[in-house]
Amino acid sequence: MQAFSKLCDNEPRVIGAGRTDAGVHAYQQVAHVDLENFNKRSEESWLNALNSLTDPNLWVTNIAIVEDDFHARFLPHTKTYQYHVEWSPYPNPFYAYRRFHLRTRHFNFELVKEFLKAVKGEHDFKNYCSINNATDTTIRTIVKSELVQIDEHNFYFEFQGKGFLQHMVRILTGTAIYIGLERVNLETALKALQKDDMRDQLGVTLPPHGLVLASTRYV
Repeated sequence: MQAFSKLCDNEPRVIGAGRTDAGVHAYQQVAHVDLENFNKRSEESWLNALNSLTDPNLWVTNIAIVEDDFHARFLPHTKTYQYHVEWSPYPNPFYAYRRFHLRTRHFNFELVKEFLKAVKGEHDFKNYCSINNATDTTIRTIVKSELVQIDEHNFYFEFQGKGFLQHMVRILTGTAIYIGLERVNLETALKALQKDDMRDQLGVTLPPHGLVLASTRYV
């Protein structure tokens, strides 16, 4: 983060809680940085100085002193992601880069909710991640998986877990939408949690602009 290098005598390394794809938004991203001269400014002064040097699309909202062994990425934590959808005949231009537009008259919400209920828990999500995924294991645990209705034209999918694979939320959401459109069979989507080589039978990887990192919580 260039802002820190302008305020410090050195160039401290800023370590975030995790990476997000280009185009993904965040309500709350957590990062840590080791500073030797933190006490030369008040916390409020640090906030004001950092925000004066960052891009308008980024805003530092809180600073806190933590234990020396705190690590934003490796300490156990849960993340909550939301994927926002606008369901309407015509897209609202104010949501153009914030929500995925779904133009259809028929959408089976009950089938979608069955799918979301079934993916909750520990599963092997090998069919629900990018082919470029580089993690050692594709087994993940989802502790929350639900659809939240905002109004008659807007809703979002919310997933909470201790870790997510590359493109995992976007593929889960894309599959949920295809189930709602009845383009993907619910049984097929659930079978993909148990069998290999079924990625091409699921939904698309939705674009990044509807995805939001809603929160990061340390346990």
